[in-house]
Amino acid sequence: MAITATTGIDARTVADWMRRDEPMHILDVRTPAEYESVHIPGSYNVPLDTLAEHAEELQRHVNEPVILV
Repeated sequence: MAITATTGIDARTVADWMRRDEPMHILDVRTPAEYESVHIPGSYNVPLDTLAEHAEELQRHVNEPVILV
């Protein structure tokens, strides 16, 4: 799974990776209300307007690919 920061992937690819248990972190960057209404199981809600605040923390704790939704 060689994906770069500038590469986009489609939902089918992510679903396939999830079925194969590929290591990844899914960050849902929508508002908490949007996240509460529906979200990908196992995803983390980090609203886009707070993403920069969490960049250092995410960098320290995330060793797998990160997918932003």
